[in-house]
Amino acid sequence: MTTAPFEIEGGSIDVPRRPGLGVEPDPAQVELAHELYLEHGLGLRDDAVAMRYLRSGWPFDPKNRASRRAEVCWDGPVHIEFTRRFLHNREDVVEIVPRIDGVLLTELIDAFEISAGMHPAGDAYGGLIPEFFRFGPMDEHFHGRSTRAMGPKTPVLGCECGEWGCWPLMADITVTDDLVTWRDFEQAHRTTRDYTGFGPFTFTRQDYDAALRALTTAVGSEVG
Repeated sequence: MTTAPFEIEGGSIDVPRRPGLGVEPDPAQVELAHELYLEHGLGLRDDAVAMRYLRSGWPFDPKNRASRRAEVCWDGPVHIEFTRRFLHNREDVVEIVPRIDGVLLTELIDAFEISAGMHPAGDAYGGLIPEFFRFGPMDEHFHGRSTRAMGPKTPVLGCECGEWGCWPLMADITVTDDLVTWRDFEQAHRTTRDYTGFGPFTFTRQDYDAALRALTTAVGSEVG
């Protein structure tokens, strides 16, 4: 909406050096944007768009504050996989991202945090990188028995930059003979955030251990 839009070169733009805003608004484009705003009701926020991607029929209630509206959970045991992917297209670094009922945990937490109005949120998390962290064997780590984690909880995601401690998503992992549960999620650097609507996620012990066996076999062949 300016008379001279910024040109993106190499993924970046030059910082304007003109006084004031540094740009000159285009009145015609501003008026057009205003007409679109009025025509489509763009001032009405509806968090349901993002959440329905994860949960069909998820309702939007404008009378409740965002942190109470956000909810990402399932009833009963869910399926888990541990997806291996390259970090930012670096084919020499593999990260591990849990996938719950087919949805990456990074996508689930992004949708929850954005819906809850948290800042920063969105594309903040990445997987755990076996080559970079020293928590011990993967099966021990995802059974909640890591020896070098931040306190009693277990990091299940790290920062999108690749350094897990920069922005970790922590969870309490409890294991019984029949079930494994991830609950009481926490952002280690924002401990006042309310994650009561995120999880808990419960897995059958058989399904969980099978996913871990597949992970440890793959990781052993890749970094061993």
